[in-house]
Amino acid sequence: MTCLLVDNASLDLPDVILYTARTLNSFLLWTPKLGNETPMPNMENAKKALRQSIKNAQRNKIATAEIDSLRVQFRKLMTAKKTKEAQETAKALSKKLDKAHAHGILKKNTVGRYKSRLMKKLNVAAKA
Repeated sequence: MTCLLVDNASLDLPDVILYTARTLNSFLLWTPKLGNETPMPNMENAKKALRQSIKNAQRNKIATAEIDSLRVQFRKLMTAKKTKEAQETAKALSKKLDKAHAHGILKKNTVGRYKSRLMKKLNVAAKA
C-alpha cells in the first residue's frame, strides 16, 4: 500500500517522499520510498530478472517511440495530400509493426488493428 504522507510536521520530512506501509506482527511499519525506486532483490535469479526487465523495457520503449513517430509522420503526410511519401512511410511502418510483434513488443491484434487503419487511410487517399 502506498500513500502520501499528509501531516508530516512532527516528522520533519519533505512533502515529496512517498511511504509504503506494510504490516509485520500487527505493527504498521513505514519505510521511505523515493520516486520510483524498486527494492533490490536478494537472490541471483531475481537480480538477473530485474536486469532483464529493465533492458527489455528500454528496448520496448525505443521500438514503440519509433512506431509512434512513424505514425505521426504518416498522419502529417496524409493531411498534406502527399500520397507517394505516405505509401513509403506506411510500408516502413508496417515493417516496424511486424518486427515489434515478432519481438513480443506488440500483440498480434494491436498490430493488425494499426495496419488495417493504415491501409484504409491509404485506400481512401488513392481513390480521391
